[in-house]
Amino acid sequence: MATTWMKALHNGGSIAVALGRSLDYIGNDDKTNGGELVVGYECDPFTAQSEFLFSKQLYTQKTGRDQGKNNVIAYHIRMSFKHDEVTAEQALELGRELGLRWTKGKHQFIVAAHTNTKNPHAHIVFNSVNLDCDGKFQDFKRSAITLRRLSDQICLENGLSIIEKPGLSKGFNRKEYLHKPKLLIDVQAKMQQGYGAGFEKWAKLQNLKESAKTLLFLQENGINDYDLLVEKADVATKNFNRMSARTKQIESRQSEISSLQRHIGAYLKTKDIYAEYKRQKFSKKFYAENEKAISVCKTSKTFFNEQNLKKLPTIKMLQAEYAKLEAEKKKLYANYKPAREEMIALKLAKQNVDIILGKRNISEKFHERGAR
Repeated sequence: MATTWMKALHNGGSIAVALGRSLDYIGNDDKTNGGELVVGYECDPFTAQSEFLFSKQLYTQKTGRDQGKNNVIAYHIRMSFKHDEVTAEQALELGRELGLRWTKGKHQFIVAAHTNTKNPHAHIVFNSVNLDCDGKFQDFKRSAITLRRLSDQICLENGLSIIEKPGLSKGFNRKEYLHKPKLLIDVQAKMQQGYGAGFEKWAKLQNLKESAKTLLFLQENGINDYDLLVEKADVATKNFNRMSARTKQIESRQSEISSLQRHIGAYLKTKDIYAEYKRQKFSKKFYAENEKAISVCKTSKTFFNEQNLKKLPTIKMLQAEYAKLEAEKKKLYANYKPAREEMIALKLAKQNVDIILGKRNISEKFHERGAR
């Protein structure tokens, strides 16, 4: 289990001083076993300050941008673990993994594991300027939640616990380590033990990352009971199927309206010619002179008979119906993708939970995939 926070480091008037202060803090020999628990990514921990500063100079030269005192020179992340759950070396490796995945490998960073408290924790300081020195990391709304989710996923992938409702701006707090609902306990316990033979086979094929995502999905969606998961998956499937069926009905009716409009338009243009053809007692000469119009009119009349139309609707009525259906279809389309994604996510979560808890044999899953 780990809690996280992130804060921006501003220059405060001197980039070198502000950056040096942060790097000196996280690399403190007294907290890192004499510097053994410090690593760098795309930079040397001992020269990181100079390397960070040099990249910022290149960034200014390339872009011409200078934000003065508002300039963010780096970001500081803390990843704090539950007491006795990881060693300092593991904390260092997990911190490096978080730094690498958070920056997507596009920024220099330093990671240090501190051992001066009861719970091991890792500090990550990453350069705001990217490796190409042509752009900067842009913090975003709710980034703290995104960071926590990434940290949770990394913990789960490594067989560690996560907390139900972590504070977003604090380090580890025992009070925050809440009792998790039973389904989450069962799934997490299976992920932290030796698993069964079926799960071991599935884990090798699917990767532990998928089960980590499944547990996070259950937690974030408040699904704390297996029956609730089944119910939600069933409701989502029925909702999507209903939406899909209604969309097909609308499109089918719109196709009928288009055909009807086309035939009514053709009939209105040719009905007088056909009426004259009848008045002349189906004269061969008149037919020869107006064969195309007469044929079009007869085709339209046949279509109306097949549709059992005793009275033709007006074009205006059909246009109004078509417009109404189009408006309904647009609303369905707006919800179609989210409904489909929700259905897939819930069905996949149930499928994975079934395998993790031994409710389903792994061969069934891959048999289904092969049949698609």
